[in-house]
Amino acid sequence: MPVLEVVIGIVTYNTDPAMLGRTIASAAKALDELPGSGRILIIDNGAPSPEYQRVTRLPGQGNVGFGQGHNLLMQRAFSAGADLYIALNPDGALHPDAIANLARVVTAHDGRALVEALQFPAEHPKAYDPISLETKWASGACLAIPLAVFEATGGFDPAFFLYCEDVDLSWRVRAAGMPVLTAPDALFLHAVTNRDNEAAQHRATLASAVLLGRKWGDTGFAQSAAAELVRAGGTVPSTIPEPVPPAWLGIADFSRATFFAPTRW
Repeated sequence: MPVLEVVIGIVTYNTDPAMLGRTIASAAKALDELPGSGRILIIDNGAPSPEYQRVTRLPGQGNVGFGQGHNLLMQRAFSAGADLYIALNPDGALHPDAIANLARVVTAHDGRALVEALQFPAEHPKAYDPISLETKWASGACLAIPLAVFEATGGFDPAFFLYCEDVDLSWRVRAAGMPVLTAPDALFLHAVTNRDNEAAQHRATLASAVLLGRKWGDTGFAQSAAAELVRAGGTVPSTIPEPVPPAWLGIADFSRATFFAPTRW
């Protein structure tokens, strides 16, 4: 495998220090398995997180959202010479071989692919091709973003504060002619089956779904998501994202509700 400079970026929001420490320790171990160099960057969207070894902290800019937080980290990483940026949720843990396996898939596609890790113990239900590894969109929970992808897309759209920013990025990557892939041997522990505040998460997802429908030209989907959001006690966002070019509209899939892709079960 070619030697790559890899940066792992973590955006926190009042994250439990013990959980964050576990995530950082797993990231450091995974970086140690690489033939090249690796660094860990953090930006805090909420309260300052504790100091950790091997971590470089960017100054917080308030709660700018998940996507914009990662954009700030990516700008720092790539301007300093990184080849590959890994967006990593602060509430999980990497298998020691996860980053190396993500990097192998990226290099097999000449650094021109967006590649997600496989989450466990509960996999994401959206489908991926077991041979080509192609999937309709990639989760931002553990996501490999090479320099070429960042240059082609500019990263996440900051119009999405939380949720659906990974779907939007994936569709824009495909519009740029690059594949979106799942690396089934790159494992990321992401225990999401017993989360608190599921109602709030549901409302946040619907709010972002409204924006996604507006941006990608499906007014009916946006209106349906807005109506469901109101029924759930949420407020419909007023933001109107810049619409994508008409030639891109066939990439979006609004027929699967908020899964945005065929599912395996």
